[in-house]
Amino acid sequence: MTESATYRPVTDGWLQSIVGMPLMELSVDGRIVAVNDNYCELVGRSRAQLLGHSPLEYTHPEDAAATHEIVSAQPPLGDGGRVLEKRYLRGDGQTIWVRVTAVWRPDQQRMLGYVADITDLMTARHRQRALFEHSADSIFVIDEGGRGIDMNPAARRLLGDPKGVEVAVALTQRAHPDDLDMVLAALSEVYTLPGLHPPVTFRLAGDDGEYAYLSVVCNNQLADPAVRGIVVNAHDVTHEARQLMQTERNQWSLVGALVRATEFRDPYTAGHQLKVADLSQQIGRRLGLPECEVREIKLGASLHDIGKIGVPFEILARPGPLSPPEFAIMRTHCEIGQQILTGVDLPPVVGDIVTHHHERLDGSGYPHGLSAAAISTGVRIVAVADVIDAMSSDRPYRPSLGVEAACAEISANQAKRYDPDVVAAALAIIHTSPPLAHHGTYLRNGHRMSVRAKETYV
Repeated sequence: MTESATYRPVTDGWLQSIVGMPLMELSVDGRIVAVNDNYCELVGRSRAQLLGHSPLEYTHPEDAAATHEIVSAQPPLGDGGRVLEKRYLRGDGQTIWVRVTAVWRPDQQRMLGYVADITDLMTARHRQRALFEHSADSIFVIDEGGRGIDMNPAARRLLGDPKGVEVAVALTQRAHPDDLDMVLAALSEVYTLPGLHPPVTFRLAGDDGEYAYLSVVCNNQLADPAVRGIVVNAHDVTHEARQLMQTERNQWSLVGALVRATEFRDPYTAGHQLKVADLSQQIGRRLGLPECEVREIKLGASLHDIGKIGVPFEILARPGPLSPPEFAIMRTHCEIGQQILTGVDLPPVVGDIVTHHHERLDGSGYPHGLSAAAISTGVRIVAVADVIDAMSSDRPYRPSLGVEAACAEISANQAKRYDPDVVAAALAIIHTSPPLAHHGTYLRNGHRMSVRAKETYV
Protein backbone atom coordinates (compact mmCIF):
# COMPACT_ATOMS: atom_id res chain seq x y z
CA MET A 1 0.00 0.00 0.00
CA THR A 2 1.46 3.40 -1.02
CA GLU A 3 1.74 6.32 1.34
CA SER A 4 -0.88 8.31 -0.61
CA ALA A 5 -3.31 5.44 -0.41
CA THR A 6 -2.70 5.00 3.32
CA TYR A 7 -3.26 8.50 4.64
CA ARG A 8 -3.98 12.07 3.65
CA PRO A 9 -2.58 15.10 5.46
CA VAL A 10 -5.16 17.18 7.31
CA THR A 11 -4.65 20.92 7.43
CA ASP A 12 -7.98 22.64 7.09
CA GLY A 13 -10.41 19.75 6.61
CA TRP A 14 -13.52 19.05 8.69
CA LEU A 15 -11.52 17.04 11.26
CA GLN A 16 -9.29 20.00 11.93
CA SER A 17 -12.23 22.36 12.25
CA ILE A 18 -13.66 20.56 15.34
CA VAL A 19 -11.90 22.31 18.21
CA GLY A 20 -11.63 20.81 21.70
CA MET A 21 -12.26 17.17 20.75
CA PRO A 22 -9.28 14.94 19.86
CA LEU A 23 -10.12 13.05 16.65
CA MET A 24 -8.40 10.54 14.37
CA GLU A 25 -9.25 8.41 11.38
CA LEU A 26 -7.97 4.89 10.71
CA SER A 27 -7.72 3.04 7.43
CA VAL A 28 -9.10 -0.46 6.99
CA ASP A 29 -5.69 -1.85 7.98
CA GLY A 30 -5.75 0.07 11.28
CA ARG A 31 -3.31 2.86 10.46
CA ILE A 32 -3.85 6.53 11.19
CA VAL A 33 -4.78 8.49 8.07
CA ALA A 34 -5.95 11.74 9.66
CA VAL A 35 -5.68 13.52 13.01
CA ASN A 36 -6.43 16.98 14.37
CA ASP A 37 -4.25 19.17 16.55
CA ASN A 38 -6.16 18.25 19.70
CA TYR A 39 -5.29 14.58 19.20
CA CYS A 40 -1.63 15.39 18.60
CA GLU A 41 -1.54 17.42 21.80
CA LEU A 42 -3.31 14.66 23.75
CA VAL A 43 -0.84 11.91 22.83
CA GLY A 44 2.21 14.21 22.87
CA ARG A 45 3.24 13.50 19.25
CA SER A 46 3.36 15.49 16.03
CA ARG A 47 1.20 14.75 13.03
CA ALA A 48 4.22 13.44 11.19
CA GLN A 49 4.90 10.97 14.03
CA LEU A 50 1.32 9.69 13.86
CA LEU A 51 0.25 9.46 10.22
CA GLY A 52 0.79 6.01 8.79
CA HIS A 53 1.27 4.46 12.26
CA SER A 54 -1.05 2.31 14.36
CA PRO A 55 -2.37 3.48 17.77
CA LEU A 56 -1.09 0.12 19.06
CA GLU A 57 2.42 1.60 18.97
CA TYR A 58 1.69 3.90 21.93
CA THR A 59 -1.05 1.90 23.64
CA HIS A 60 -0.25 0.46 27.08
CA PRO A 61 0.72 -3.23 26.69
CA GLU A 62 -2.08 -4.36 29.04
CA ASP A 63 -4.66 -2.68 26.78
CA ALA A 64 -3.15 -3.81 23.45
CA ALA A 65 -5.39 -6.84 22.92
CA ALA A 66 -8.64 -4.88 23.29
CA THR A 67 -7.28 -2.13 21.03
CA HIS A 68 -6.19 -4.62 18.37
CA GLU A 69 -9.68 -6.12 18.36
CA ILE A 70 -11.15 -2.77 17.38
CA VAL A 71 -8.55 -1.43 14.94
CA SER A 72 -8.38 -4.73 13.07
CA ALA A 73 -12.14 -5.18 12.89
CA GLN A 74 -13.40 -5.44 9.39
CA PRO A 75 -16.09 -3.07 8.51
CA PRO A 76 -18.43 -3.45 10.94
CA LEU A 77 -18.42 -2.20 14.38
CA GLY A 78 -22.16 -2.01 14.37
CA ASP A 79 -24.33 1.05 13.96
CA GLY A 80 -23.52 2.32 17.45
CA GLY A 81 -19.76 1.78 17.19
CA ARG A 82 -17.53 0.59 20.04
CA VAL A 83 -16.31 2.28 23.23
CA LEU A 84 -13.01 1.40 24.82
CA GLU A 85 -11.31 2.79 27.93
CA LYS A 86 -7.57 2.37 27.62
CA ARG A 87 -4.18 3.89 28.42
CA TYR A 88 -1.94 5.82 26.06
CA LEU A 89 1.82 6.17 26.52
CA ARG A 90 2.45 9.79 25.66
CA GLY A 91 5.55 10.96 23.85
CA ASP A 92 6.85 12.57 27.05
CA GLY A 93 6.62 9.29 28.97
CA GLN A 94 3.38 10.03 30.85
CA THR A 95 0.57 7.49 30.94
CA ILE A 96 -2.95 8.81 30.43
CA TRP A 97 -6.38 7.20 30.39
CA VAL A 98 -8.64 7.84 27.40
CA ARG A 99 -12.09 6.81 26.28
CA VAL A 100 -12.16 6.02 22.57
CA THR A 101 -15.47 5.86 20.73
CA ALA A 102 -14.86 4.17 17.37
CA VAL A 103 -17.42 4.52 14.55
CA TRP A 104 -17.16 2.89 11.11
CA ARG A 105 -17.75 5.23 8.16
CA PRO A 106 -18.77 3.00 5.23
CA ASP A 107 -18.80 5.88 2.71
CA GLN A 108 -15.14 6.63 3.45
CA GLN A 109 -14.13 3.07 4.29
CA ARG A 110 -12.53 4.45 7.40
CA MET A 111 -12.92 4.28 11.14
CA LEU A 112 -13.44 7.55 13.02
CA GLY A 113 -12.20 7.72 16.62
CA TYR A 114 -13.51 10.26 19.13
CA VAL A 115 -11.03 10.42 22.02
CA ALA A 116 -11.59 11.91 25.49
CA ASP A 117 -9.03 12.29 28.29
CA ILE A 118 -10.46 10.52 31.36
CA THR A 119 -7.27 10.40 33.45
CA ASP A 120 -8.78 12.36 36.36
CA LEU A 121 -11.92 10.21 36.29
CA MET A 122 -9.97 6.95 36.30
CA THR A 123 -7.65 8.22 39.05
CA ALA A 124 -10.70 9.02 41.17
CA ARG A 125 -12.19 5.59 40.39
CA HIS A 126 -9.01 3.80 41.39
CA ARG A 127 -8.71 5.88 44.55
CA GLN A 128 -12.30 5.07 45.48
CA ARG A 129 -11.72 1.40 44.74
CA ALA A 130 -8.59 1.44 46.90
CA LEU A 131 -10.57 3.01 49.74
CA PHE A 132 -13.25 0.35 49.23
CA GLU A 133 -10.78 -2.54 49.12
CA HIS A 134 -8.60 -1.41 52.03
CA SER A 135 -11.30 -0.11 54.37
CA ALA A 136 -11.39 -1.71 57.81
CA ASP A 137 -15.19 -1.39 57.64
CA SER A 138 -17.23 -4.07 55.90
CA ILE A 139 -18.70 -2.51 52.76
CA PHE A 140 -20.97 -4.42 50.42
CA VAL A 141 -23.72 -3.88 47.89
CA ILE A 142 -26.82 -6.06 47.81
CA ASP A 143 -29.40 -6.22 45.06
CA GLU A 144 -33.17 -6.09 45.37
CA GLY A 145 -33.21 -9.81 46.12
CA GLY A 146 -30.79 -9.49 49.04
CA ARG A 147 -27.83 -11.03 47.19
CA GLY A 148 -24.33 -9.60 47.36
CA ILE A 149 -23.17 -8.06 44.08
CA ASP A 150 -19.96 -6.48 45.38
CA MET A 151 -18.07 -6.48 48.65
CA ASN A 152 -14.66 -5.59 50.00
CA PRO A 153 -12.25 -7.99 51.76
CA ALA A 154 -13.51 -6.93 55.21
CA ALA A 155 -17.05 -7.87 54.19
CA ARG A 156 -15.85 -11.20 52.82
CA ARG A 157 -14.20 -11.92 56.14
CA LEU A 158 -17.46 -11.03 57.88
CA LEU A 159 -19.94 -12.83 55.62
CA GLY A 160 -17.94 -15.43 53.71
CA ASP A 161 -17.84 -15.97 49.95
CA PRO A 162 -18.58 -12.72 48.08
CA LYS A 163 -20.85 -12.41 45.09
CA GLY A 164 -24.12 -14.26 45.06
CA VAL A 165 -24.20 -14.80 48.81
CA GLU A 166 -27.61 -14.17 50.35
CA VAL A 167 -26.45 -11.26 52.46
CA ALA A 168 -29.90 -10.46 53.87
CA VAL A 169 -30.29 -14.11 54.91
CA ALA A 170 -26.79 -14.23 56.42
CA LEU A 171 -27.47 -11.08 58.46
CA THR A 172 -30.69 -12.45 59.88
CA GLN A 173 -29.29 -15.95 60.51
CA ARG A 174 -26.28 -14.62 62.38
CA ALA A 175 -27.97 -11.79 64.26
CA HIS A 176 -28.30 -12.23 68.02
CA PRO A 177 -31.80 -13.58 68.82
CA ASP A 178 -32.54 -10.52 70.97
CA ASP A 179 -31.66 -8.23 68.03
CA LEU A 180 -33.40 -10.17 65.26
CA ASP A 181 -36.67 -8.21 65.25
CA MET A 182 -34.73 -4.96 65.04
CA VAL A 183 -32.62 -6.26 62.13
CA LEU A 184 -35.67 -7.48 60.18
CA ALA A 185 -37.49 -4.18 60.74
CA ALA A 186 -34.44 -2.21 59.60
CA LEU A 187 -34.03 -4.33 56.45
CA SER A 188 -37.71 -3.91 55.60
CA GLU A 189 -37.46 -0.13 55.94
CA VAL A 190 -34.26 0.03 53.87
CA TYR A 191 -35.90 -1.79 50.96
CA THR A 192 -39.00 0.40 51.22
CA LEU A 193 -37.43 3.87 51.39
CA PRO A 194 -34.68 5.19 49.08
CA GLY A 195 -31.67 7.12 50.32
CA LEU A 196 -29.60 7.07 53.51
CA HIS A 197 -30.99 5.42 56.64
CA PRO A 198 -30.05 5.99 60.32
CA PRO A 199 -27.41 3.65 61.78
CA VAL A 200 -28.55 0.47 63.50
CA THR A 201 -26.38 -1.30 66.07
CA PHE A 202 -26.78 -5.02 66.65
CA ARG A 203 -24.80 -8.15 67.45
CA LEU A 204 -23.66 -10.53 64.71
CA ALA A 205 -22.09 -13.95 65.24
CA GLY A 206 -18.76 -14.66 63.55
CA ASP A 207 -17.54 -18.03 62.28
CA ASP A 208 -16.18 -18.73 65.76
CA GLY A 209 -19.59 -18.14 67.33
CA GLU A 210 -18.46 -14.98 69.11
CA TYR A 211 -20.73 -11.96 68.76
CA ALA A 212 -19.41 -8.66 67.44
CA TYR A 213 -21.26 -5.39 67.80
CA LEU A 214 -21.82 -3.72 64.42
CA SER A 215 -23.04 -0.23 63.65
CA VAL A 216 -24.62 -0.55 60.20
CA VAL A 217 -25.58 2.27 57.83
CA CYS A 218 -27.57 1.47 54.69
CA ASN A 219 -28.09 3.60 51.59
CA ASN A 220 -30.84 2.50 49.20
CA GLN A 221 -29.55 3.28 45.69
CA LEU A 222 -31.65 0.74 43.81
CA ALA A 223 -32.93 3.49 41.50
CA ASP A 224 -29.43 4.72 40.59
CA PRO A 225 -28.37 3.05 37.30
CA ALA A 226 -24.73 3.25 38.36
CA VAL A 227 -25.39 1.28 41.57
CA ARG A 228 -28.73 -0.54 41.40
CA GLY A 229 -28.32 -1.83 44.90
CA ILE A 230 -28.24 -1.09 48.59
CA VAL A 231 -24.86 0.07 49.83
CA VAL A 232 -24.17 -1.24 53.35
CA ASN A 233 -21.37 -0.02 55.61
CA ALA A 234 -20.82 -2.08 58.76
CA HIS A 235 -18.45 -0.64 61.37
CA ASP A 236 -17.25 -2.90 64.19
CA VAL A 237 -18.00 -1.14 67.48
CA THR A 238 -17.35 -4.12 69.76
CA HIS A 239 -14.58 -2.32 71.64
CA GLU A 240 -16.74 0.77 72.19
CA ALA A 241 -19.73 -1.36 73.20
CA ARG A 242 -17.67 -3.25 75.77
CA GLN A 243 -16.29 -0.01 77.15
CA LEU A 244 -19.83 1.34 77.46
CA MET A 245 -20.95 -1.82 79.25
CA GLN A 246 -18.02 -1.53 81.63
CA THR A 247 -18.92 2.11 82.27
CA GLU A 248 -22.51 1.07 83.01
CA ARG A 249 -21.30 -1.64 85.39
CA ASN A 250 -19.10 0.93 87.14
CA GLN A 251 -22.02 3.35 87.42
CA TRP A 252 -24.30 0.71 88.90
CA SER A 253 -21.56 -0.36 91.32
CA LEU A 254 -21.30 3.25 92.45
CA VAL A 255 -25.08 3.53 92.74
CA GLY A 256 -25.18 0.29 94.72
CA ALA A 257 -22.58 1.63 97.15
CA LEU A 258 -24.53 4.85 97.64
CA VAL A 259 -27.81 2.97 98.13
CA ARG A 260 -26.17 0.73 100.72
CA ALA A 261 -24.91 3.85 102.47
CA THR A 262 -28.51 5.02 102.92
CA GLU A 263 -29.40 1.71 104.59
CA PHE A 264 -27.18 2.62 107.52
CA ARG A 265 -29.34 5.69 108.05
CA ASP A 266 -32.78 4.49 107.00
CA PRO A 267 -33.58 1.00 105.64
CA TYR A 268 -36.92 2.34 104.38
CA THR A 269 -35.28 4.90 102.10
CA ALA A 270 -33.05 2.29 100.45
CA GLY A 271 -35.91 -0.04 99.62
CA HIS A 272 -38.07 2.85 98.51
CA GLN A 273 -35.45 4.12 96.05
CA LEU A 274 -35.09 0.71 94.40
CA LYS A 275 -38.87 0.29 94.01
CA VAL A 276 -39.18 3.77 92.54
CA ALA A 277 -36.33 2.95 90.15
CA ASP A 278 -38.08 -0.20 88.96
CA LEU A 279 -41.40 1.57 88.40
CA SER A 280 -39.68 4.50 86.67
CA GLN A 281 -38.00 2.07 84.29
CA GLN A 282 -41.36 0.49 83.43
CA ILE A 283 -42.97 3.89 82.87
CA GLY A 284 -40.12 5.05 80.62
CA ARG A 285 -40.36 1.93 78.47
CA ARG A 286 -44.14 2.20 78.23
CA LEU A 287 -43.72 5.79 77.03
CA GLY A 288 -41.41 4.51 74.30
CA LEU A 289 -38.30 6.35 75.45
CA PRO A 290 -34.92 5.19 74.08
CA GLU A 291 -33.41 2.48 76.26
CA CYS A 292 -30.34 4.61 77.00
CA GLU A 293 -32.62 7.35 78.38
CA VAL A 294 -34.60 4.82 80.41
CA ARG A 295 -31.35 3.52 81.89
CA GLU A 296 -30.29 7.01 82.99
CA ILE A 297 -33.71 7.70 84.52
CA LYS A 298 -33.47 4.45 86.47
CA LEU A 299 -30.05 5.52 87.74
CA GLY A 300 -31.49 8.81 88.96
CA ALA A 301 -34.50 7.15 90.55
CA SER A 302 -32.22 4.73 92.41
CA LEU A 303 -30.57 7.71 94.10
CA HIS A 304 -33.41 10.24 94.26
CA ASP A 305 -33.50 10.27 98.09
CA ILE A 306 -29.74 9.97 98.65
CA GLY A 307 -29.83 13.43 100.28
CA LYS A 308 -31.70 12.00 103.28
CA ILE A 309 -28.28 10.85 104.49
CA GLY A 310 -27.83 14.46 105.52
CA VAL A 311 -31.15 14.74 107.38
CA PRO A 312 -30.89 14.28 111.18
CA PHE A 313 -31.90 10.79 112.18
CA GLU A 314 -34.34 12.14 114.80
CA ILE A 315 -36.34 13.81 112.02
CA LEU A 316 -35.91 11.01 109.49
CA ALA A 317 -37.24 8.31 111.81
CA ARG A 318 -39.72 10.34 113.83
CA PRO A 319 -43.01 8.46 114.19
CA GLY A 320 -45.22 11.48 114.75
CA PRO A 321 -46.00 14.66 112.82
CA LEU A 322 -43.14 16.98 111.96
CA SER A 323 -43.18 20.60 113.02
CA PRO A 324 -42.89 23.23 110.24
CA PRO A 325 -39.18 23.80 110.99
CA GLU A 326 -38.56 20.04 110.99
CA PHE A 327 -40.41 19.64 107.73
CA ALA A 328 -38.31 22.44 106.22
CA ILE A 329 -35.20 20.49 107.23
CA MET A 330 -36.65 17.32 105.65
CA ARG A 331 -37.11 19.21 102.39
CA THR A 332 -33.41 19.99 102.21
CA HIS A 333 -32.70 16.39 101.21
CA CYS A 334 -33.10 17.38 97.54
CA GLU A 335 -30.30 19.92 97.62
CA ILE A 336 -28.17 17.79 99.93
CA GLY A 337 -28.45 14.99 97.36
CA GLN A 338 -27.29 17.38 94.66
CA GLN A 339 -24.26 18.32 96.76
CA ILE A 340 -23.41 14.67 97.45
CA LEU A 341 -23.34 13.89 93.72
CA THR A 342 -21.38 16.99 92.70
CA GLY A 343 -18.26 15.85 90.86
CA VAL A 344 -19.47 12.23 90.59
CA ASP A 345 -19.23 10.84 87.04
CA LEU A 346 -22.92 10.17 86.38
CA PRO A 347 -25.22 11.34 83.57
CA PRO A 348 -26.60 14.88 84.12
CA VAL A 349 -30.17 13.56 84.33
CA VAL A 350 -29.26 11.79 87.59
CA GLY A 351 -28.48 15.05 89.36
CA ASP A 352 -31.59 16.64 87.84
CA ILE A 353 -33.80 13.88 89.26
CA VAL A 354 -32.13 13.93 92.68
CA THR A 355 -32.60 17.70 92.93
CA HIS A 356 -36.07 18.13 91.40
CA HIS A 357 -38.13 14.96 91.98
CA HIS A 358 -40.46 16.95 94.29
CA GLU A 359 -41.19 19.66 91.70
CA ARG A 360 -44.77 19.82 90.34
CA LEU A 361 -46.19 21.07 87.04
CA ASP A 362 -48.17 23.87 88.72
CA GLY A 363 -45.09 25.22 90.50
CA SER A 364 -46.20 24.04 93.95
CA GLY A 365 -43.22 21.72 94.45
CA TYR A 366 -39.75 22.24 95.88
CA PRO A 367 -36.89 23.14 96.15
CA HIS A 368 -37.04 25.63 93.25
CA GLY A 369 -40.76 25.85 92.43
CA LEU A 370 -40.22 24.77 88.82
CA SER A 371 -43.25 24.42 86.57
CA ALA A 372 -44.32 22.92 83.25
CA ALA A 373 -41.60 23.01 80.56
CA ALA A 374 -38.85 23.61 83.12
CA ILE A 375 -39.38 20.07 84.45
CA SER A 376 -37.62 17.35 82.46
CA THR A 377 -39.14 14.05 81.36
CA GLY A 378 -37.02 12.06 83.82
CA VAL A 379 -38.13 14.23 86.73
CA ARG A 380 -41.80 13.92 85.69
CA ILE A 381 -41.52 10.13 85.64
CA VAL A 382 -39.75 9.81 88.98
CA ALA A 383 -42.14 12.29 90.61
CA VAL A 384 -45.11 10.04 89.82
CA ALA A 385 -43.30 6.80 90.70
CA ASP A 386 -42.15 8.35 93.99
CA VAL A 387 -45.69 9.34 95.01
CA ILE A 388 -47.10 5.93 94.10
CA ASP A 389 -44.55 3.99 96.15
CA ALA A 390 -44.56 6.45 99.06
CA MET A 391 -48.34 6.27 99.46
CA SER A 392 -48.66 2.53 98.88
CA SER A 393 -45.83 1.56 101.26
CA ASP A 394 -45.49 1.65 105.02
CA ARG A 395 -43.76 4.77 106.32
CA PRO A 396 -42.15 5.43 109.72
CA TYR A 397 -45.15 7.60 110.72
CA ARG A 398 -48.01 5.58 109.19
CA PRO A 399 -48.98 2.27 107.58
CA SER A 400 -49.58 2.02 103.84
CA LEU A 401 -52.44 4.06 102.42
CA GLY A 402 -52.82 1.52 99.61
CA VAL A 403 -52.29 1.49 95.87
CA GLU A 404 -55.85 2.70 95.31
CA ALA A 405 -55.17 5.90 97.25
CA ALA A 406 -51.98 6.44 95.26
CA CYS A 407 -53.87 5.99 91.99
CA ALA A 408 -56.55 8.40 93.15
CA GLU A 409 -53.91 11.02 94.02
CA ILE A 410 -52.14 10.97 90.66
CA SER A 411 -55.42 10.69 88.72
CA ALA A 412 -57.01 13.65 90.49
CA ASN A 413 -53.96 15.85 89.95
CA GLN A 414 -52.85 14.85 86.48
CA ALA A 415 -52.09 17.86 84.30
CA LYS A 416 -52.02 19.94 87.49
CA ARG A 417 -49.20 18.43 89.52
CA TYR A 418 -48.29 15.42 87.40
CA ASP A 419 -47.66 14.81 83.70
CA PRO A 420 -50.83 13.19 82.27
CA ASP A 421 -48.89 10.89 79.90
CA VAL A 422 -46.77 9.65 82.78
CA VAL A 423 -49.88 9.15 84.91
CA ALA A 424 -51.58 7.15 82.15
CA ALA A 425 -48.52 4.92 81.75
CA ALA A 426 -48.23 4.38 85.51
CA LEU A 427 -51.91 3.48 85.88
CA ALA A 428 -51.66 1.02 82.97
CA ILE A 429 -48.69 -0.66 84.65
CA ILE A 430 -50.42 -0.83 88.03
CA HIS A 431 -53.57 -2.34 86.54
CA THR A 432 -51.63 -5.07 84.71
CA SER A 433 -48.99 -5.86 87.39
CA PRO A 434 -48.96 -7.43 90.86
CA PRO A 435 -49.39 -5.08 93.84
CA LEU A 436 -46.45 -2.70 94.16
CA ALA A 437 -46.04 -2.88 97.89
CA HIS A 438 -46.88 -4.89 100.96
CA HIS A 439 -49.91 -3.47 102.77
CA GLY A 440 -48.97 -4.48 106.31
CA THR A 441 -48.22 -2.20 109.21
CA TYR A 442 -44.78 -0.66 109.45
CA LEU A 443 -43.05 -1.49 112.76
CA ARG A 444 -39.87 -0.02 114.18
CA ASN A 445 -38.28 -1.57 117.29
CA GLY A 446 -41.38 -3.74 117.72
CA HIS A 447 -43.75 -0.80 118.09
CA ARG A 448 -46.55 0.26 115.75
CA MET A 449 -45.94 3.70 114.31
CA SER A 450 -48.65 6.32 114.63
CA VAL A 451 -50.44 7.59 111.53
CA ARG A 452 -49.52 11.07 110.49
CA ALA A 453 -52.53 13.23 109.69
CA LYS A 454 -50.92 15.35 107.01
CA GLU A 455 -48.14 15.16 104.39
CA THR A 456 -48.53 11.56 103.32
CA TYR A 457 -45.26 11.68 101.39
CA VAL A 458 -42.08 13.76 101.44
